[in-house]
Amino acid sequence: MLSTSLPDRGDTLAILCDRQVLYQLADVCELVGDRQKAAEWFIQLLSVVPSDAGVLMRLGQLCDADGDQAQAFHYFTDSHRYDPNNIVVIHWLGRYYIESQLAEKVPTATDPSSIVTLLSVCLATA
Repeated sequence: MLSTSLPDRGDTLAILCDRQVLYQLADVCELVGDRQKAAEWFIQLLSVVPSDAGVLMRLGQLCDADGDQAQAFHYFTDSHRYDPNNIVVIHWLGRYYIESQLAEKVPTATDPSSIVTLLSVCLATA
């Protein structure tokens, strides 16, 4: 027999702790333009997977879109620490450091394929 009752609070929290569900909730909120709610879901996701470079990057992008450069820098820097070859993160940090006149701090990729990709991105935007 199928149960028609709602799950109890513990079951609901267990469902929400699933990282894929949290990611999808954040992604949908961002897609519909609710960046604040998307950030809240991504922060919740970080409590489950604190070293996820992709989630840190997405939070950085949300903060950047909201004009909060200091918080965006924090998230992009953390993302770079966990994934030093992410071209999107390297590009954002490079732009940030150059605009801050700190060009000597521009991060570089360590993976040769990432370096080639970074060069092609730079040449395409030049």
